[in-house]
Amino acid sequence: MTSVRPVLHRNWKVEIWFWNQGISKGLKNAISVSNMVKFCLLENYYKLFSCGDGIPSFKSNLLSLSLHGEDIYKWKNQELFACFKALDLFGWLKWEDNFTVHLYFRKGTLDRAINWINKNWIGADSKVEMWVNNQ
Repeated sequence: MTSVRPVLHRNWKVEIWFWNQGISKGLKNAISVSNMVKFCLLENYYKLFSCGDGIPSFKSNLLSLSLHGEDIYKWKNQELFACFKALDLFGWLKWEDNFTVHLYFRKGTLDRAINWINKNWIGADSKVEMWVNNQ
């Protein structure tokens, strides 16, 4: 906390973002002075601002599905991450070209993802096709 003290003396508000395992017990248990320091765990937020890109090196516990169609080109990553966000999953994807993208899911979450995609994309738009890759 010593590195934060100078800015607290200037009445600045401070946010400290960290992984739960990467922070000392002393800082974890610290009580912020006049609520000037806000502690935020990355475990609660990382899915909102990070993703995996490319083919995962740890594919043994992952299954993939491929989406292909005209609308994929328009969607880009923003639309694709609506799926991951709705299911509260970490997003991992690999673009093959402008019309094909591969999405990676843990085995236990693939069925939920397929149902969500069928309901929100496939059923709503016939210009998108989906293939499940059971590798």
